[in-house]
Amino acid sequence: MKTVLITGANVGIGFATARYLASWQDLRVLLACRNQAKANLAIAAIREANAGANLGFVPLDLFSLASVRRVPEVPTLMGAPPLSGLILNAGGINMKAKSLEFTEDGFERTFQLNFLGHFLPANLLVSSMAARLNLNPAMERLKLNLDRKR
Repeated sequence: MKTVLITGANVGIGFATARYLASWQDLRVLLACRNQAKANLAIAAIREANAGANLGFVPLDLFSLASVRRVPEVPTLMGAPPLSGLILNAGGINMKAKSLEFTEDGFERTFQLNFLGHFLPANLLVSSMAARLNLNPAMERLKLNLDRKR
């Protein structure tokens, strides 16, 4: 079994992606969302369409880098298989803001939500995910060819 984590999976494209991937037999889909109640509604809707869906909730507030830093440990604590994929989908902009707004971390909110909030978990998780990659022979040859060109 493999596990994939999707940010912003309770609405829009993230929800559609979670619903689609939940139909795959050997895949655990983790919905990483800020609001657990909304995530639970999304999980219920997906299970209504696919009763056998293997789903979970991961608390994630992209406006808090402390919350983002906790993400890598959550799947392990849940007993989920190691992450095989990240779908970094969440994002947005506050068109009603009259002036710049900042997060508790001191970054402009839109910048943290759309960029830093996704860069950090990707950066924290990519090395552990890459260590589990099984490169096929063609990819191994490509890697060797690229290494020679350095």
